[in-house]
Amino acid sequence: MVLILSVTGSLVISYTLLALLTQEYLVTQFLPRLSLKPHRILIALASGAAIAYVVSFVSSQYPPQAGESNTFRIIQSSGLSAQSLLIFVTVLLAPLCEEYLFRGIIFDALKTRFTTFFAICASAVVFMGFHLIEYSDYWVGMSAIFLLGIALAFLRESSNSMLSPILCHASYNAGILWLA
Repeated sequence: MVLILSVTGSLVISYTLLALLTQEYLVTQFLPRLSLKPHRILIALASGAAIAYVVSFVSSQYPPQAGESNTFRIIQSSGLSAQSLLIFVTVLLAPLCEEYLFRGIIFDALKTRFTTFFAICASAVVFMGFHLIEYSDYWVGMSAIFLLGIALAFLRESSNSMLSPILCHASYNAGILWLA
């Protein structure tokens, strides 16, 4: 329980500071882009679930080495309170905060200086790097996070909405939790 509380606390503090430091971006760019047409909502949710299913299948074919432990598995085995907090953090908090940073601030900054293709790929690499500590020894996990980052940036660009990658990310995380 201490682990999930520390992870949650660090996320809340970090992203609160980020929002305060980027308040103008939050108000002028991020919040206005939280609308989405109903068919795009379904596309985002279905995309996240489909990616989670494929990742789960590939992970079952190429499992991590025996004895490897990660934060996710430790929290899963820590009781109902920790699991409930894990669901809140991974399905609600992380997608909102991570999309604000990666498909919001970073993607938009890259897109103003480089091509859209480069912005999609570079933001996916940064997203993967952010998750490096969790998956550094597991090529399937790193590949999945990189490809998820590309899909999320593509959804962001094609819908011109921040809600699309947030919903896809939440659906992906929920799918991974459910299939684990």
